[in-house]
Amino acid sequence: MSHGREGSRPRRLNVGAGSRAEPGFINLDLRSRPGIDVVADVRRLPFRRRSIEEVQAIALLEHFEDPYQVLDELHRILTPTATVRFDVPALGTYGAHLDLDHKFLADLRLWVDILGGYYHSVRVRPLGVRYRYSKLLVALLHVLVRGFRMYDLAQAWSLVCRRPRRRPERRYIPWWLEDRYRAASGERA
Repeated sequence: MSHGREGSRPRRLNVGAGSRAEPGFINLDLRSRPGIDVVADVRRLPFRRRSIEEVQAIALLEHFEDPYQVLDELHRILTPTATVRFDVPALGTYGAHLDLDHKFLADLRLWVDILGGYYHSVRVRPLGVRYRYSKLLVALLHVLVRGFRMYDLAQAWSLVCRRPRRRPERRYIPWWLEDRYRAASGERA
């Protein structure tokens, strides 16, 4: 199945939709579930080059040992004016560490650096706060996160990326991927 532009409607893709199918989006997941329109691996998308104008990827990147495989494939299908929203858990939170399927966790600075290699604009929006038991602590954290922009204290981050770079660059290579990407770029050890 090859999906491309149909008529003048913007093409919107919700990747890794799982149980969060979104109206107005093509909902894609690796597993067939109610509300899923396309069953496919996000590392091999059945869409034409430059055919998607908006992508939503909530709780997706942290599930891949090599997020660059996902980022490269998304980059392939995006139009030059596309917008992508990645929601990722903050390092050190229960949302990051309780899911044993999480393979790539990073702090905010690293996520911004990685995505900055793919997009001209990366904006951060904090989601929630880390500690939720004490009402006083929650209130204080909201002031710090929202008022003082101390986004590292958030529970998760929504990273809104705009305008894909013509040629993406990998600004950070984790040690377990050094051999793969050194060989791909032609570097010598």
